[in-house]
Amino acid sequence: MNNDIPPTLDRRRALELTERLCSQKHFRDGINDLLKFSHSEDSEFQRYGRKIIALTEVARSTLTRVGVKLHLFIVCSQTFLPLKSAYFKMLILIRRRKHAFPSELGGKNLSVIC
Repeated sequence: MNNDIPPTLDRRRALELTERLCSQKHFRDGINDLLKFSHSEDSEFQRYGRKIIALTEVARSTLTRVGVKLHLFIVCSQTFLPLKSAYFKMLILIRRRKHAFPSELGGKNLSVIC
């Protein structure tokens, strides 16, 4: 994907990302696609905020399902380390751009994730 074109999260794309984030094999690719929003304008976060949060929750569920402990201070196997690292990069993006998410998401929903 060209970096000059902002990413979109239409229904088809969101379903595709959900499938990737549910798969251990394609997890990192899914997170990397979500991380492309780091270059987006605040208006994109306003538009896609709910989907970004929902997809991040899918990622969390996948990691939990395969046994990854989602705490920074808990070591995980080499196999899962790249997945855990990618997930935490997504959390950092959300925290850094928290101000840009729709106000109805508020601090409560975002703080559950971050």
